[in-house]
Amino acid sequence: MVERNVSVIIPTYNRAHILRKTIPTYIQEVVLEVILVDDGSDDHTREVIKQLHKQYMEVKYIRLKRHRGITYAKNAGVQKARGKYIYFGDDDAVLYKDTLSRLKAAIETFPADIAGAHGSYAESRDQIEQIEKYIAEYFTVPFQTRCVMDFDTGKLNFHYKIENVTEGLCVMACFMIKAELAKTMKFDKAYIGNGAREDMDYLLQNAEQGRRMVYVPDTYEIDLPYFMVKGGGCRNLKFWDSIFCTIRNFNYFIDKHYTFLKKAGFISVTKRRAKLILLKNLTNDNIIPWLKTFI
Repeated sequence: MVERNVSVIIPTYNRAHILRKTIPTYIQEVVLEVILVDDGSDDHTREVIKQLHKQYMEVKYIRLKRHRGITYAKNAGVQKARGKYIYFGDDDAVLYKDTLSRLKAAIETFPADIAGAHGSYAESRDQIEQIEKYIAEYFTVPFQTRCVMDFDTGKLNFHYKIENVTEGLCVMACFMIKAELAKTMKFDKAYIGNGAREDMDYLLQNAEQGRRMVYVPDTYEIDLPYFMVKGGGCRNLKFWDSIFCTIRNFNYFIDKHYTFLKKAGFISVTKRRAKLILLKNLTNDNIIPWLKTFI
């Protein structure tokens, strides 16, 4: 008999319109509970979660009195979790079948403290509806490094594919961790606004404590296309507020973790250059193209 000992924690904010699409995908065989932490939503999130609970008894609800941000919400969920393992999910993403059982098995048999899944951003409704085809076509690049993030260029490889459980530095938001460790390591509430890099910060905090991490094959969490999400969550900010928070959070992240990344061989550029890389990437993405003049 399969032991149901995984707690899934999902912060949510003004995403009532997509919860019926995403949350059921987290109700997998090894799941004890799915804790939805309502970060002060002012839409009909409460009513939708109540309906989900009637259909899926695993769904639990925590409501914060006011909007506090994604890191605060995750920390609140951890304190209520009853499972042996914790998986941090997203209210705007769907989870591929058997992902949680594979992550759990990797932690138990490798062994490891944290097991990371593959993450990506779908661009069309068809990619979500035909997920098997999307996975076969999208995840094609062999994983041949210790990390899917190139800190020298600021680029994250969303296309990687691995054949076996592989040790490395996990940096993507979709991961499972032993609950006993999660309860001793809080998400940093200094990440403001859109919370950019809060998840990577949390994983690096664990890496700096010497906790073992692995990537696991056939595990996928895929974000819904932007047009299906329409705001809410970390996308509730105005354009320039989001740009400000992204730059500020990235700079804070580099200041906090540069020494470790340099010593461990994950970054070779100077701290100043690492910060400029963020602006360069933003300009290459045509978010703030006029900055190219100064970089």
